[in-house]
Amino acid sequence: MASTPRVLPARPVLGLAEYEQAGGGEGLEAAARLGPDGVIDEISASGLRGRGGAGFPTGRKWAAVSGNVSPVEPTTVVVNGAEGEPGSFKDRTIMRADPYRVLEGALIAAFALSADTVIVAIKETFTTEAERLRRAIDEIHGARWATDVELRVFEGPPEYLYGEETGLLEAIDGRGPFPRVSPPYRHGAEEFGADPAPSAAKVEMAAPGELTDAPPTLANNVETLANVPGILAQGAEWFRSVGTADSPGTIVCTVSGRTARHGVAELPMGTSLREVIQEIGGGPLPERRHVAAMSGVANSLILADQFDAPVSY
Repeated sequence: MASTPRVLPARPVLGLAEYEQAGGGEGLEAAARLGPDGVIDEISASGLRGRGGAGFPTGRKWAAVSGNVSPVEPTTVVVNGAEGEPGSFKDRTIMRADPYRVLEGALIAAFALSADTVIVAIKETFTTEAERLRRAIDEIHGARWATDVELRVFEGPPEYLYGEETGLLEAIDGRGPFPRVSPPYRHGAEEFGADPAPSAAKVEMAAPGELTDAPPTLANNVETLANVPGILAQGAEWFRSVGTADSPGTIVCTVSGRTARHGVAELPMGTSLREVIQEIGGGPLPERRHVAAMSGVANSLILADQFDAPVSY
């Protein structure tokens, strides 16, 4: 297990003052020194990949948003906390344990992209997470961490599709959570222009669109953004000191099912699946044996004789 947790503290961080005492805010300070382009370069150098499942390079996504800013409207940053994969509780655990780290990561992204709004999108059933986030946002605004950025929580529908980035943006704008095709950056966290449109992206569902004035929206997963403050404060090489060359850093895993216990924990990328199951789940139930693991409903089963495979992209 990782010797020093990076995004999942050993115990919940109960207030902004406690977070600052442990180094919270140093990422934002580093971002101010580096400037927007320097922030994006550091995130790219770190090799951080999206922790929402697709593993898209975070620096490349931020650079795409930066290269497509609107000349008339600021960018929006959306934190995707709509965790809906059956059996997964890692984003909810992070938000409950340390919402300040997630919000600092989002504020760094907002600084890098000149965004004026951060929306944390969760499910309406995540009542504990909503309470933790709103309290943290109130403290951050009170401490004037975000003088030029509005942070708010959006509680969306419980449907599985809501977790997909474009479906999530549709829900934020008041429509059903149906995905649409778009480039790595997103249009449509809010309506733009006077004329009604079928979607905030100004395109029909599942169709690409060319927009010159509408601002792009950056959507990143909770765990992805929770990694950002450490990268800015400690540097890209520090981040790469754990994990593998192609999958640097740590990963927060949920283990549930036919194991001695269920849990969520942070482990280095490259840890074998067998070790993940043993460390977090305590191995199989007594007098039982594992025959396969399922890493998400859209993935194939991993048979027990493949449990030595590394957890990585």
